[in-house]
Amino acid sequence: MNKLKIILLTLATASCYIGEDLPPDQQIWGYDRPNNVGLSEDQLLSLDSLIKFEGFERITGLMVIKDEKMVFENYYDSMSRHTNLDLGEATISITIAALGIAIDQGLVELDDPIHQYLPSYQDAFDQNVNKRDITIRHLLTHRSGIAWNENLVAFFGNPDNNLNQMFASSDWVDFVLNQPMEANPGFRYNFNSGTGTILARIIQNVTQQPFDEFLNENVFHLMDIQTFTIGQDPSGNFDGGRGATISFLDWAKFGYLMLKKGIWNDRKIIDPNFVEEASSIQTEVSRSFNFGFGWRLLGENFDFLPIDREDVFYSAGDIGQHQYVIPSQNMVIQINAENFFFGSNNPSLNLFIQITFAIQ
Repeated sequence: MNKLKIILLTLATASCYIGEDLPPDQQIWGYDRPNNVGLSEDQLLSLDSLIKFEGFERITGLMVIKDEKMVFENYYDSMSRHTNLDLGEATISITIAALGIAIDQGLVELDDPIHQYLPSYQDAFDQNVNKRDITIRHLLTHRSGIAWNENLVAFFGNPDNNLNQMFASSDWVDFVLNQPMEANPGFRYNFNSGTGTILARIIQNVTQQPFDEFLNENVFHLMDIQTFTIGQDPSGNFDGGRGATISFLDWAKFGYLMLKKGIWNDRKIIDPNFVEEASSIQTEVSRSFNFGFGWRLLGENFDFLPIDREDVFYSAGDIGQHQYVIPSQNMVIQINAENFFFGSNNPSLNLFIQITFAIQ
């Protein structure tokens, strides 16, 4: 295997590679043992056994990158590093990256009213004058004031769920914008992943190129990411809130980009100041978590962690697609699961918590 030395960390096939050569599908990070970068190898292997032999709530992939090295990688239940993931709600973190680039290019600003970038939807703004006050920042912080019911517990088969109604409509931007107002913009938090499609449309309008082409040209091509795709509604609007697919390995590259504050191979992809803003608290939600721009941050319920919970920001999909970035540890923890979570029963989050206790 290209003269690679293989160190089997466990008979359960969790392995790392060490050598001058890297496999052709992984040219980003070197390999090392967890113990060499301040992680307990025994604890990680115990978790690996727990996942493999007890299922651990359908975890299917785990990758740990620390100090520029991939120190743990294993897959379960037929998954691999090339498996394409439906990111679901975690898609928004990629859309936010595109927005940051558009801001850096001088095409848009956070406090601009969104109506000026959506000329095809002026009827929605004319019907309610308060909608003309909605800014891009309001969309990012889920404070648009638009009435929206997106209760994931009652998601499947619930005709009253606005997300289901949006999916059944022909134009998702039009559907979201035509919902009634429940508050003045900026005054009330109400999570609405439909706004990701609005953001994608705004980016497409100001860049004058398809949203996926803009992302590929300004992000993924520069990072040798070739697996990214994003879905569209029947009208051709890109689903910037929930529609991305990407391989597990390529998604890790994106997390690493965020760890490095938007810098990739000494080249600025995203403005570091915008990355800092996106990964800082912008909206206080609960004791469990808060929001930046598209990224979540741990709330005070996680003060028990052995690391500073304020030093963690993460992206979370609907069925356990989690990506945790810990800047002070120079670390990305990426987890994939296939299990909807309800309330405190969040297997990917629970696994992340246990991994933090492996930090020495």
